[in-house]
Amino acid sequence: MFDREAEIENIKNSSRELLAAEKRKELETALTYYSDKIHEIPPGGEILHGKEELGPFLASVIESPYTNTIEWVAFDFSKQGDLAYTVARYNLSLDEGTMDIPMRGKFLAVWRKMEDKWIIEAECFNGYE
Repeated sequence: MFDREAEIENIKNSSRELLAAEKRKELETALTYYSDKIHEIPPGGEILHGKEELGPFLASVIESPYTNTIEWVAFDFSKQGDLAYTVARYNLSLDEGTMDIPMRGKFLAVWRKMEDKWIIEAECFNGYE
C-alpha cells in the first residue's frame, strides 16, 4: 500500500543526501540521484540532456562553496506512486572569498522511484534575488 507521508520523507531524504554529496564535492555520488536521461533546465542556459551534459554543469556548481536550504511547497504523486513532482523554494548563499552572496529561488523537480530510491528525472530552477 502506498504511504504518501513516508514517500514524501523518502524524497526529502534523497534531496538531503544529494545536497550532502554536493557539499562534499562528490560529483559521482551526486550524479546517482539523477536519471541517466535527466533533463536539467538551468536559468539562462540551454536544456541539459542526460548525465553526460549534466556532469560538467554540476561539477562547476559544486566547486563553489555554498550553503543551501530548501522550503518544500508541494508534493504530488502518480497513481502508482513511482512518479512524483515537487515544488520548493531555496535560499542559497555563495561564499565568494570575502563576500557572501545570497540568492533565493524556486524549483520544480520530477522524481522517479527506482529500486527504492527516488531520483530526479527533470528539474527546472530559477533565482529571483
